Amino acid sequence: MITKRTFLKSSLILGGSVALGTLVYWKIPADELLADLDKLPLKFFTADDQIVLLAIIPVMLSGTGINKETAIRTIINMDASIQFLSLTAQSELRDLFNLLANKLGRALLAGIWSTWRTASPEDIIQFLRGWQNSFMELLQIGYQGLTQLVFGNYYSESSSWAHLDYPGPPSLKFQS
Repeated sequence: MITKRTFLKSSLILGGSVALGTLVYWKIPADELLADLDKLPLKFFTADDQIVLLAIIPVMLSGTGINKETAIRTIINMDASIQFLSLTAQSELRDLFNLLANKLGRALLAGIWSTWRTASPEDIIQFLRGWQNSFMELLQIGYQGLTQLVFGNYYSESSSWAHLDYPGPPSLKFQS
């Protein structure tokens, strides 16, 4: 049986925890939407998703000479390629991007306590390595899906082959 004293202590502890959690939540900065991101012809990615990707892609592709225009083209390619995935895979990707775009998800699961736009490359590398080597298989799968999407769509562009010294696929010549 609960005594009045135990009930009051429990209520006080619970109330304090809720108040502290609320304070912490509101202290986590939110990314501000950029007006120019709404103009991209995308079907899958939202403006919030684009903010996440514009922070992650340059870090994942560092050393390739990537610039903002190339990152945006990669996002457009990613958006187009997602249309060919199954509805289940699209749903899982939507959940992943909703999690990363949410400030609480970004802070707790990605470890990025600042906004995506102000996150340092070191913070993003730490987030990616953390997911890659996580004991949670779900985070490993999220990392793998994210890297496959980014690398596959970046290297699908012939303009990205130059730094690899890749001349492109061989041309097929048929004799008549």
